[in-house]
Amino acid sequence: SSMKQIEKEVQKIAALTVAQAMTPRPVTVHPDTNIDEVAALMVDKNFHSIPVVKEGRLVGILGKEDILRTIVSKL
Repeated sequence: SSMKQIEKEVQKIAALTVAQAMTPRPVTVHPDTNIDEVAALMVDKNFHSIPVVKEGRLVGILGKEDILRTIVSKL
């Protein structure tokens, strides 16, 4: 990682408020997004969770555990 990225992460760790710790303009997915696409996005971007948004409203949060559970159940 670049020094700038490391500095951002340190600032999040030292945060005192949610506003300081949150990710502004997060990557989101739609409820109809294919689970394989979400899994690939998580791997490519090293995300642990992704907000699920429908019509501008948060309807859920998808975590790596949810993805793994879904993929394993398909097998």
